[in-house]
Amino acid sequence: ALPGVNLDDRLRMVPGFTLFRRTSSLAANPTTQGVSLRGLGSTGASRTLLLWDGAPANSPFGGWIYWTRLDPELVERIEVTRGAPVSVFGDKAMGGTIALFSREPAPRAAWLGYEGGNAGTHQLSGGAETRLASRWAAGASLRALHTDGFFIVPEEARGPIDTRANVRFAAGALRASYSDGARRLFLRADALAEERGNGTSLTQNSTGAGALAANWWQQAGRGAFNALAWHAREEYRATFSAIGAGRLTERLTSRQSVPAGATGGALLWQRAASRWSLTAGGDAVRAWGESRETLFPSGYRAGGGTQTQHGLFAQASAAAGPLRLFGGLRRHDPGPGAAFWMPSGGAAAGGERWRARLSAYRALRAPTLNELYREFRVGNAVTLANPLLRPESLRGVEAGWDYARGPWRLSATAFHNRLGGLITNVTRSVTPQLITRQR
Repeated sequence: ALPGVNLDDRLRMVPGFTLFRRTSSLAANPTTQGVSLRGLGSTGASRTLLLWDGAPANSPFGGWIYWTRLDPELVERIEVTRGAPVSVFGDKAMGGTIALFSREPAPRAAWLGYEGGNAGTHQLSGGAETRLASRWAAGASLRALHTDGFFIVPEEARGPIDTRANVRFAAGALRASYSDGARRLFLRADALAEERGNGTSLTQNSTGAGALAANWWQQAGRGAFNALAWHAREEYRATFSAIGAGRLTERLTSRQSVPAGATGGALLWQRAASRWSLTAGGDAVRAWGESRETLFPSGYRAGGGTQTQHGLFAQASAAAGPLRLFGGLRRHDPGPGAAFWMPSGGAAAGGERWRARLSAYRALRAPTLNELYREFRVGNAVTLANPLLRPESLRGVEAGWDYARGPWRLSATAFHNRLGGLITNVTRSVTPQLITRQR
């Protein structure tokens, strides 16, 4: 077992894994819960794709991740791919991919647990699993947590407006699977309700989110087809304030609601032999969202839109003695603008105990709806949206060496990434009362 209430704290043990602002999901605003791999730091939006049983788990509006939605006890294994050495994945995978795989429901099991800790922390979890028939299985689980949290301002700078960044949430999931050897169906429905204090008396946020996902695998001759479909919806709500000198006073400036959703699917064909393998397919996703903001003392502001992306890809590998070659190509349409070609290739050589590897790749990340349309405020700093943003691009190369003996493994990797068209926050003006930035 690994320490940590949520998966983000447990994944900190993986080399190269960091979070935006390095803050645990027990204290961080959801919009800052992005993942960074290989130094490709997030700017709220994650440059790493998180897959849960094949379906994207990043927010369809902002690309961030609701870690409270994911129950670590339901995850059987996690696969972390640093960089973009394969061309199967499209948008948001330029920094890498983290794939979560749910464990199969047990033949008959039930559990109920309670955990408590300091800072008023209490967690209750429970669930049940069963085999409905020889080929069907189902399970249900629920997890709820409350913590008083921590102050996010150092004690020497703290004022009367500062409060603890508390959180309480409830998350549940229903799972069902069917398998007869030649075909497999996996179904999942999950939901999250979350409320947070953002560290001052007037700033809070809350989220309601849910998703449906279906994964069908079918053996076809010497190959296999895999079809995936998902639908996700969420609504993020938050309040923002202006802070007076010495953190003595606070004034409410706006109340924001951000409904969003996404629908997507993918189809893959795979075939593997003793010395070669081939994967080909396509995927598509349509995301929508809107930022609705009530301003105080008076005013209203709204912005939003839709984003449709799709791609076609192929990935192959072949072995010749101790040498294995691989290559791939993806044509990705990020919506506005021209299609983007994402090639990848490399080689690995070695035996049972050691392996040398080399690869090169190109990837992209389209701007999120959050970066395009949502304005927000943190204290006396306002960040403006920018509907004219274009996709980021990445060119990367890496080389590495692995040595394994028994339960021990030693790996060394060197890499170089060059990011183009970087989407970041640029300061436009500074006054004693307000700092204005824009993406």
